[in-house]
Amino acid sequence: MNACAVRDFQAADIQLNIRYGEVMNGLPQGQRTALRQQQRGWLKSRDARCKTAVRDSEGGSVWPLIFHVCLEKATRARTAEIERWATGNPTP
Repeated sequence: MNACAVRDFQAADIQLNIRYGEVMNGLPQGQRTALRQQQRGWLKSRDARCKTAVRDSEGGSVWPLIFHVCLEKATRARTAEIERWATGNPTP
């Protein structure tokens, strides 16, 4: 189960990176800068947020599973946020 959770997170991360690149290529320079700054901030906080969310199970055998599930969900949510940049509506 842990391996599957890692695999699913990695697949979501690959999808995010592909879509991020596509969206960046379609934006004017000013919006590229804004999206790049937003993405950097999100990346810095993603792992920390998931570590905090799963703190109660730290050290247990289930921790890797729920940590990677959290990362996957956060990454898929971020992909949806980036999609809004492609449609010209970067704020929810």
